[in-house]
This record gives sequence, structure tokens and C-alpha cells, in this order.
Amino acid sequence: MTPPLPERLGDCRILEVTTQGPLTISYRAIQEPLGRTVTVKALRSSISPASSLASRLEREAHVLAALSHGGIIALYNFVRSETAMWLVLEYVEGGSLAALLERSKNGLGTAAALSVGIALADALAHAHERGVIHRDLRPENVLLSQEGDVKLSEFEVAQNERMPSSPEPLEGTSSFGSPSHMSPEQILGEALDARSDIFSLGILLYRMLSGAHPFEAPDIRALTQRIRHDSPTPLLRIAPQVPPPIERVVAQCLEKLPDHRHPSAAILASILRRITEELDIPIGRREVAAALARAGLSGQQLASLVAHRTSPTPRREGIGRAAAGQLLVLLLMVLGGSAIQARAPGVDAGFDRHDVLELLPEHPAFLRVLARPWASVYVDGQLVDVTPFARPIPLRAGEHEILLRHPAAPEERRFIKPALHETVLVEVEMKVPAPPRPSASTPLLPTVSTSPGP
Repeated sequence: MTPPLPERLGDCRILEVTTQGPLTISYRAIQEPLGRTVTVKALRSSISPASSLASRLEREAHVLAALSHGGIIALYNFVRSETAMWLVLEYVEGGSLAALLERSKNGLGTAAALSVGIALADALAHAHERGVIHRDLRPENVLLSQEGDVKLSEFEVAQNERMPSSPEPLEGTSSFGSPSHMSPEQILGEALDARSDIFSLGILLYRMLSGAHPFEAPDIRALTQRIRHDSPTPLLRIAPQVPPPIERVVAQCLEKLPDHRHPSAAILASILRRITEELDIPIGRREVAAALARAGLSGQQLASLVAHRTSPTPRREGIGRAAAGQLLVLLLMVLGGSAIQARAPGVDAGFDRHDVLELLPEHPAFLRVLARPWASVYVDGQLVDVTPFARPIPLRAGEHEILLRHPAAPEERRFIKPALHETVLVEVEMKVPAPPRPSASTPLLPTVSTSPGP
């Protein structure tokens, strides 16, 4: 039951209730005399500020006071009296990621999903560098403004290494928040570090890219069992449009053991940015605002972003493009994992043997590719990976067209017909032009051979 709406809390004139929790109620309010709209998160009137439960709200104020980042909700003030306690916080005019996911059954689209994911990784990196682990990263706690800003909120249960103790779960519960977005070690009540937040972010990325939970289950008990013991449903089965490198990044976020995940949120953000640059995926506030507009969660003034969205930046050519490709190759060598497919621009439109390339068939054959120096590999017109591969690619047995592309070499095309369980090796030397020989007047510099090894 909602208590009567207070007229004022300190210098804030209360307008309406926005959210309610077991300990707190949040309001939209006007902070006077500044006249700015704020969120007031107040302790319920039935709870004394001297109670141990109230210490959670005060603790959140101390955590937020130590953070200052555009992707984290800002703390303006903390007020405590004998009878009341509240925070004055930045107000975000828009909606939550939970509301956006609810209206985007097939995901937000790759550009919007990665825009939100990178913003959250940046915010987490800032918090982690200051010893703060969020511990409750879920869609309800991610706020999206109409302008496309992404704000991480709700640090009430955050763990801070600079504070002597962590908040305890509420009476009658064994954990914080919803276990549907917890890491395996958090579900088990083990000691946590920043990599627990990376697992939770992996779940959010998966949901934003596909519209589905990676550990779909009929109830919370079954879902937590799947998080602890089962591999996630392969992203490619439900979101074949996601580029292969992105699928690998998300899969590494969702590794059961923390040591197998990305080592930090800062590294995760850097990897995602590099991939978006290489694949010319536009990211930023515009993509988030457009997703809100498509879902009907923003004002009329943002609807034009969907119809008049700027086209992707043209691909870089020459040395810059080749260098970016080599960077991605190094990245893929680190990430490893299995490939998925994405329709790539420029692939021959006439080759359409299969609408969707089945890369996890029930009765597979396998493909290995050795391309020197490297190549993007298309199977039946769809991009599946960039060499070198960490593992063979599973395909259905039968005929397939293999197309290899390198920005500085002619395309190479091969046809294969693997039998059931057969592994086919395609070995190709991409005809990359040798660098020009120096003239007599040019000082000789050391050269690096690109010829195949012995």
C-alpha cells in the first residue's frame, strides 16, 4: 500500500511516486529554488532512520558520493533527520531498459544494444576502479533518457572495498535483487569481484541483442540452476543477425568461471568499440534514442531519428582499413569460440541457396580454413568468421560455397561438399600485393616477410 504523498521533503516539492521498494519510495520532485526536476529516494515513513535497515540508504549515498561519471546516476544531496532520510538524485526523463526490452520482443537491434552495452561497461569500469561492485545489474536499474543517455542506478546493495562491511540481504531472503541476472558465484553466496558484474552485463547484452534470456527457464529456481550449471542457449540460434565477433564477446562474459571472463569492464568496453569500428556499426546516443522512439517510449520529437537516421560511416580504405582488419584478427585470436553468421554488405545477392546458414546442424560436417595472411570467410553468402579460427566451423553435410575476402586482394572462391562428420580443409594464399621495392635514393629499412612459413 502506498502511503499518502508527502507535500515536501526538505527543499523538494513532491510531484508523484515513480518506484517503490521494500525500504524506500522514489518520487519525481522539483528542487527549489533551483527549479530543476530531481528524483527523491526516501526511506519509508514506517522505518526509523536509526534502524539497521536505514543504513542501506545512507550507505548508498556514500557509494554514489565517491563516483562521478556520466553513465552513473548523480547524487545531489543526502538528508538525514530524526524522523526521515532521503537522497536527492539526478532525474532521467525517459524509461528503463526493462520497459524498452518489454516492447522490443526481438531485441533492440545490434547498434542500440551495443550502444547501451558499451555505456554500461564504461560506467562499471569507473565504479570498479574505485572499488565498487554494483551486484544488482538488471534492466530495471538501467535508465535511458529521451536523448539517448544511459544511466546506471540503484547502488543500494553495492559492495565497496573501502567500506568495512557490505549490506546484508533483507530478512527472509538470501540474496539481493533478482537472481535472474546474477553470476553463478553470486547465486552461491561466494566472494565477488568485478567479474561478477561482467557476467550480469553479459546477460543484458544477450537480451538486448536477441530479446531472450540466455538461460530461459520456467521459474526462478530452474533459471538459477541453469545459470550455475548449463551453457547459455547459443545466441546464433535466436539472433542470426548478430556479427560473429559480438557473439564471442557475449559468450565470454557468460563463462561460469570468473577467470574465463573478460578481465575488466574497461577491456570489455575497448573490445566492443574496436569491433563496432571494424564492422562500421554506428553507436551512441542517437541509436539509443532511436530504439526508444521505435518502441514508443520517447517524445514525438524523437520519432524523426528513426526515419532520418544517419547512415553508417563509410568503410576505411587502404592502410587504415587493413590495419583495422589485422586488429580484429588479433582480437579474434584472443577471444576464440565458435562462429555465427551475419548477412554482410557486398556479398553476391544472386547466391541464395539458404536463407539462413545453419551452423549448428543436428548432423554436422566441419570446415577449417587456412588463409594467408588472413581473410573474412563467407559460407553460402553469409559472413561466419575471420581467420585464424580457434575451432572448426560446424556445417550441414552437403554442398557449400566458400568465399574468402581480404581488403587488399582479389576474392577467392571455393566449392566444397563435405560428408557427414567429415572435416574439410580449405587452404588459400590471398594474393596481397608485395610492398614496392625502395628506389636507389630511398634508405633501406628492415622488411617483414609475408610468405608462408615452412
